[in-house]
Amino acid sequence: MFRCCKKPINRNLDAFDIINDLGPGANLCALFNSCSGEVDFGLDTWTIWGCQIPAYKERVDELIDMGFTTIRVVVSWGVHMMDDDCTIDPRFMTQVKECIDYSLDHGMYVILDEDLTYKYPDREYSPYYKGYCLSRGGYSYSKKYLTRVWEQITKAFNNSYDEHLIFEFLNEPNESPETFDDNTSADAYNILAEYYQTILNIVRASGGNNAKRFCIVSAMGSGKYPDIECNPDYLTLPTDSSGTGRIIFCTHMYPMLGAGGEPFAHTQYTAIHRANLQNTYQNLCNWYVDNAENPIPVIATEFGTNSYAPLGERLACIEDYIRTYTFADFDTLYNGLTAYAELQVFS
Repeated sequence: MFRCCKKPINRNLDAFDIINDLGPGANLCALFNSCSGEVDFGLDTWTIWGCQIPAYKERVDELIDMGFTTIRVVVSWGVHMMDDDCTIDPRFMTQVKECIDYSLDHGMYVILDEDLTYKYPDREYSPYYKGYCLSRGGYSYSKKYLTRVWEQITKAFNNSYDEHLIFEFLNEPNESPETFDDNTSADAYNILAEYYQTILNIVRASGGNNAKRFCIVSAMGSGKYPDIECNPDYLTLPTDSSGTGRIIFCTHMYPMLGAGGEPFAHTQYTAIHRANLQNTYQNLCNWYVDNAENPIPVIATEFGTNSYAPLGERLACIEDYIRTYTFADFDTLYNGLTAYAELQVFS
């Protein structure tokens, strides 16, 4: 059953208050973000990553039992479009709402995002699939897609949801598969900044609680090169009509990924990884958290190690990360729900 009562948002809180209250978090993966640009749209796409429908209650209960207090609900909206006007299938929206309501009713913070629906102009897709890209060649359909998605999200989630629901605009935006984490063009950063401003304007214009909703703006790419992707010299954050203190910056942290982007290339955790973690932490402090003109808290909405590495190496990485990043004004959400030993340490 949907929420029908009005829950006023606490307008006395700022983003730093929220970050310091989130506690340990985890991603609800491979449920609402199962997707493929080559598979026809519909609820059948839920099963392509091995998910059962619906399975969110068991997953949420498990995270609560382990001590997590924040959950990130990652959603691929683009495989659930009903027409060329990017109308989201109401059956799918119903399942997403039920999951979010269930999590909130059990005392959790929820981060809701738009996930993985890339649509590059030089590739073929199912005619029902919608998405976005960071190129001028796909700018028109991308702007329409993001506008329509966030118009519908802000209509579905507003006055019945207080500050415990947070919007994350995009997950791992990138220019193309070839430049996913490196050599991204300056124009792609400019387009991303335009998209962020458009989405934030939609959120604020929807009024009600969304006029003061806390929103997360993510770095370019997937976090393999955080010292490039997070650099404010490249990415301009949106201007918030609600004033300051409602924007959170986010990156992803995968310390054991290969330097060239190879997935899970490093099976040993070394002093080099430790130094990289500390260097990135200091940069994020300088650029955002301790910025004298516009301080902004930081969250890593995804953190992971290497599932192919020995458990001891993975736990060493997690422990170093926790020692470095679990200070005020930072928070982290674990990504990788099959690694239960890691989850227990992280929580």
